[in-house]
Amino acid sequence: CSDAASTAAAYQQVITKYGLHAIDFDLEEPEYENTAAIKNEIGAARILQQNNPGLYVSVTTAGTADGTGWFGKQMLLEAKAQGFTPNNFSIMPFDGGFNGAASQTSALTNFNKILQSTFGWSEATAYAHEGFSGMNGRSDPGEIFTQADFQTVLDYATSHNMDRFTFWSLNRDRQ
Repeated sequence: CSDAASTAAAYQQVITKYGLHAIDFDLEEPEYENTAAIKNEIGAARILQQNNPGLYVSVTTAGTADGTGWFGKQMLLEAKAQGFTPNNFSIMPFDGGFNGAASQTSALTNFNKILQSTFGWSEATAYAHEGFSGMNGRSDPGEIFTQADFQTVLDYATSHNMDRFTFWSLNRDRQ
């Protein structure tokens, strides 16, 4: 769509048709690298949050060892510029050299610091707006996320009162 309002209107049709209570904006490549696309998606998320009281809005982006990369940081800055705070900002710490829970929890700690510095939040407030979206089993480049890793990251998320803990994707292993 050409602007945030048009993008929001398109998403609103889906929200209305299916009676959704939550929506996740998964911002990745190639749109991730397009400033206009990010502005529209963040703007649409903001509009939907305003127009749908009680709608849980999350924004998910790629994870890196540093938390998120340059484009993820630009997305956060766009959200801040628009005065938009979703219920949650999540990272996907996979497909980037993540092997085991230690590398993923380190990325979550680093992402928390990015949220703190971007929005001026305390550590606790940043964790209350932070989430994890992992990939179960084997990722595309062959990283392994075991059940033990899952438990370790879940314990980390719980102990830090993180807002969201999900995995990608239920249907992936059925294909």
